This record gives sequence, structure tokens and C-alpha cells, in this order.
Amino acid sequence: MRPKNYPLKKLGRFFKRVFIIILFLLLWEISAKFGLLNAQILSSPSEIAINLFQSLFAGNLLIDVVESVKRVLVGFSFGSLIGILFALILGLNRRSQEYFGFIIEILRPIPPIAWIPIAILWFGVGDAPAYFLVGLGAFFPAFTNTIKAIKKIELNYVYQALSLGATKFIIFKKILIPLVLPDLMTGLRVGLGVGWIIVITAEMVGAQSGLGYMIQLNRIMLQTPNVIAGMVVIGIIGLSLSLLINFIENLIIPWQRRITNIEKGNR
Repeated sequence: MRPKNYPLKKLGRFFKRVFIIILFLLLWEISAKFGLLNAQILSSPSEIAINLFQSLFAGNLLIDVVESVKRVLVGFSFGSLIGILFALILGLNRRSQEYFGFIIEILRPIPPIAWIPIAILWFGVGDAPAYFLVGLGAFFPAFTNTIKAIKKIELNYVYQALSLGATKFIIFKKILIPLVLPDLMTGLRVGLGVGWIIVITAEMVGAQSGLGYMIQLNRIMLQTPNVIAGMVVIGIIGLSLSLLINFIENLIIPWQRRITNIEKGNR
């Protein structure tokens, strides 16, 4: 159980974080105003904020945000789904694992960013190479965590269920899915984070829209405030995607959060 003063502690931690952020921005602003920082290299927070709001009201930044988020969500969805399916096939069938497992282990250490030239060569410039690269980045975390969870399942659970007359569907629904979901959600969280990094990198090289393209274009034009403003937006969206995964995880496996809270309370 949580202590009685838990809400106050949580509120205190929040205000501490806010205070640190405000202090950091204030010192940054003062350093920029007094010429301690080169404006061409690092603009002041106020200038960055002004450029950020101007881009938002003009609509250009919003279009780039939509393009980047669309690419990461589409690529992540396909890559994760294929990774989960492959993990189920290989995890539940030892023979298929002997044939195909080593191929995946050979491809897994190759960074998705290294596939950028091949992706542009295969799919050209646009959305398709971004979908492919993000899918690669999401595939391996989803596959690895799912197959690891399948291998951890104790066969005693399956044998006991079979002895009680359970069908394969019931075993899949009542045993396999609940035991796999926690590790799977970890893989999805990692895959989404990796996918977000990859899509920004891919847009810098092989796209004509998106936040990565926006940052690269402003870098060439020496518009440092716009570059940093784009970086701030990337961080905010990345945090939002992580919170979205946490929200989904709390919905579909609420017992995992209770277990985590109990473990924290016992420390």
C-alpha cells in the first residue's frame, strides 16, 4: 500500500523538476542576452519560443509534425505486428526456429540507419523508405521480447490446463497472452522509441517533409532557432508517444502496474 503522504511527495517531485527546468532556461536566457553564447550556434530560449509559435501559427510546423508521426505510426504498426507473428511462429515451433532463427540473429545487429541507402535505392524518396526503416526498428524489439517471454513460460501451466480439458485456444488466451504481454509491451515501448529516432534520421536524408527534413533545411539556411525549435518538438512528441504506450499498457495489463508499485513499496 502507498503511504499516506504519497500525493504530497509526488507533488513535491513535480515542483522540483519544474524548478530545475525554469532555472536552467533562466540561466540560458541570461547567458544569451549578455553575449556569453554565440547566437549563430545557440539561440536564446525566448527566440526559440518565438520561432516555434510563428511556425505553428503559419502551419508549416504542424504539417511536418503530422508527416513524421504518420510515418512512425504506420511503420511501427507493421514492423511490430510482423515481429510478433514471427516470434509466435518460431517460439511455438522449434523446427522453424532452427531454420529461420539464425537469419534473424544475423540481421538483428545491423542498425536500421545502415539500411537508409538500400531503402532509398529500393523505394525512392518519400514515405515508403521511412515506413520500411521504422518497421525494421520496431520489428526486432517486438520479436526479441515476445520470443523471450514465450521461452519463459513453464510447461507445467500448459500440462495442467490440458489435463483439465483446456483447448489450444483457451491455452493461448488464458496462459500465453497474459504471460507474454508484459515483455511484449516492453518491446513495443523500445520499438516505438527507436522508430521515432529512425524516422527523424531518415527524413534528413531521403524525404521532402517531416521534422527531420525541416531541421536539415533550416540548418542549411543557418536558422538556428528553427533547428532547436524542431528539436524541442521532437522531444515533446517522443515523450508523448512514450506516455501513450504507458497508458495502453496500464489498460491491457493493469496487474503489472500493481506488481511494480508493490515492489517499490517493499524497497
